Amino acid sequence: MFITKTAGFTSFFRRHSSSTQLKDPKPKQQTAPNEEIVQFIRKIISISKKLDQRSEQKKRAEDEEIDRLCREATEACLRAIITHLYTFIQDCDNWDALYEDWLHEVHPENCDGLAVDHRFYIEESDHRLIWNELMERRNQISKVVRPQSVQRLRSSLQKSVLELVERDEWDLAALRNSFAADE
Repeated sequence: MFITKTAGFTSFFRRHSSSTQLKDPKPKQQTAPNEEIVQFIRKIISISKKLDQRSEQKKRAEDEEIDRLCREATEACLRAIITHLYTFIQDCDNWDALYEDWLHEVHPENCDGLAVDHRFYIEESDHRLIWNELMERRNQISKVVRPQSVQRLRSSLQKSVLELVERDEWDLAALRNSFAADE
């Protein structure tokens, strides 16, 4: 049905436009956040920071406890080494004993025949340092064990490994090539 009269169209439009609203093409501006929400967010952030601080304090305390336990274990090991050395010297009653003799006694698992694990000769070796301290206190300077150079230790290690390889019939060529590649 067509509306031919303008006045009729106007009244029809007025009737229907009042029940349906036209949407505004511009988006409405958002209102500012409620103050209560802002305070809640600030409180959560504050609690989060406190939890982080407590977590850090707990982690520091745990780290300090681990460090303390490591120090105690190291001190106990050093006391055991020192006690063993003094007992070895007293029981031995023989001042001809050498560093290697003591190492065979204290760590037989690190000795193969006359060969001693090369780590006992490095500069930082606690065993070597303790032995040297006792020898110096007793004026046995000739028995002080000097640290070996890394190259000499490496050469000694290569020799020991090569002996093991030959004894067990391992692939000697592959092992030699791996040593050559390291140089």
